[in-house]
Amino acid sequence: MPYIKKIDRANGLDASINEVVADLKRIRHWPATRKGAANYAVTRIVLASMKPNEGWSYTSISRALAVLDDAHGEMKRRLMDVREDKAIERNGDVPEYMTAFEDQE
Repeated sequence: MPYIKKIDRANGLDASINEVVADLKRIRHWPATRKGAANYAVTRIVLASMKPNEGWSYTSISRALAVLDDAHGEMKRRLMDVREDKAIERNGDVPEYMTAFEDQE
């Protein structure tokens, strides 16, 4: 989960993020160019903040990738899954999902 203490957010982190977001929103040619710029910003932030002083190791690379995986998972869970559930309610489920485990019971 991406939740950190409010004091850690208030120590400039949120202000810095808000500046980056404002810069990204000023980019024209949405969505393609802004998507690339957001990818660039996220990549730089993760690489620069997660690289140990002694350099990259297998473990530190794994931790950096975990940051991206965790952010992806949380966004999917909080945003995409909710939309998918509403679409299932509105349109009905895919029959194969509804019967996927029937033969295992």
